[in-house]
Formats: sequence, structure tokens, C-alpha cells
Amino acid sequence: MFGQLSGLNGVVTDATGSVVPAAEVDIMNEANGFQRSVVSNEVGRYTFVQLPPGSYTLSAFREGFAPVIIEGISLLVNTSVTLPVA
Repeated sequence: MFGQLSGLNGVVTDATGSVVPAAEVDIMNEANGFQRSVVSNEVGRYTFVQLPPGSYTLSAFREGFAPVIIEGISLLVNTSVTLPVA
């Protein structure tokens, strides 16, 4: 599968546009259920690397903030997508 992977990254923000550090960001492949989780860093940035291409659902959670769910994220071979989460 070398050379046939994708990536996804972005920044988690709240309704006012402020960054949200320490948010749990989960991604799930909609076809096969493959899942991975990361935590946003001190500036709200999250990064997923080496994801198989496909259609994904992203969820972001942090206590005190409304959860965000984004469905239908399409990752193509050898691409990296930047997706803000607000």
C-alpha cells in the first residue's frame, strides 16, 4: 500500500473562532469501520497521516463544547486534505 495513502489535517475552533486544544478528534472509514483517534495540540491542530483512501466521518469532542460531526469526507490516493473543524 506504499504510496497509496492519504492524510487529513486542520484546526479545531469553537463558535467564536477560538482554537480548541485537547479536543479528541476521531475518524472512521464509512465503508469498513477503520478508526483512528488523535488529540488536537495547543493551537487546536490535528493531523491524521497514512489513511487508506475512502469516505470518512470525522467527530470532534471536548468537554464544555458542542460536538462536531462531519460526514462524507473524501480522501483520494496520495492527497492530504485540510479540513477546519468548527
